[in-house]
Amino acid sequence: MVPSCTKCSSPTVKLLKKLPAILIFLHSLSTRAGISDLVSAQSWQYHSSFMVNILNGNVSAVEFIVQLGVDVNQPEGKQEYSDGCDMCQESRSKLLEYTFWEVACTMANSKLPSPRRQKIRDLLRKHGGLSSRNLGTKRKFMRHLRTGYDHEDCRCRLVEGWLIRDSDDEHVSG
Repeated sequence: MVPSCTKCSSPTVKLLKKLPAILIFLHSLSTRAGISDLVSAQSWQYHSSFMVNILNGNVSAVEFIVQLGVDVNQPEGKQEYSDGCDMCQESRSKLLEYTFWEVACTMANSKLPSPRRQKIRDLLRKHGGLSSRNLGTKRKFMRHLRTGYDHEDCRCRLVEGWLIRDSDDEHVSG
């Protein structure tokens, strides 16, 4: 049996909580492109690391990335060698149109939003998040990602592969 930690603010515990964000940062350094790698879909991804972490409610990773100076009012970018999610493109998904801030606001907009989704929204607001767009609810947004416009058979590959969870009490790492 592992003894429980009585000092949850110890440096080791703090470091372990930031581990996912640290790994994302180290990957971005190794590719030499820096912050743009975090906000753009790479050749091995359907969506950017930042977008996936926002969608999944990964507070520590989002917090770390915004501290690097990411513009939260930009939509997800594309790289020359990656077009990103083909299903989102075919269905003209809002995920490609919305800014990171707008996605965070939408994911926190539900009857009983989770504290982690609210924290992400508040973090992005603190880092300059703003929009004049009338945003819908998380439920409508997730339905949109599953079915595309006009109930087409297109949807986001992240939803298709169960890489984003709709549940506010469930967390999937980005």
